[in-house]
Amino acid sequence: MRLSEEKIKQAILHPQLEIRQRAVRYFDDCYSEDEGVVPLVIQAVEKYGRENAYQLVGGSVHLRHTEETIAWVIEELQDAAAERYENYVFNLNRILCDADLALLLPRETEILETCRFYGGLKDHLIRRLELISWDEAECWQRLEQICEDGKDKRYANEFDWDFAVDLLEALG
Repeated sequence: MRLSEEKIKQAILHPQLEIRQRAVRYFDDCYSEDEGVVPLVIQAVEKYGRENAYQLVGGSVHLRHTEETIAWVIEELQDAAAERYENYVFNLNRILCDADLALLLPRETEILETCRFYGGLKDHLIRRLELISWDEAECWQRLEQICEDGKDKRYANEFDWDFAVDLLEALG
């Protein structure tokens, strides 16, 4: 018997970590658009702690975020104590790097000036934010140039996939 999505959502708050993780993974795997899932993830993190929360947070990267959930992520990234938890800050970074830009634009300055970022994740976010100001012709021209530059590459990892995806997002 298959559980209803409401029952699976309730499992995000289950006392056992593995059950919480499986519930979040369910919504991530099915590309859920339910805005009610991430607030439950946040509630679970706050209830059970951040020690092993990186998988829950990481599982919510591609889920539907709201202004409130993005505000929570920003607050977490401004807290120096967040660094203590394995992969926690990294996965919070991933949320901001993948989030709907309409949710980030009103808080762009705050995010870029106060949040902790790992590696090139901040640069990736800055590029996404910059690309939304490009016009369609400029995006297409740059995408065609990436394709032209990549056509003679021998290995797929020599192609600038990340920039191409960001350009496609901007075109969309």
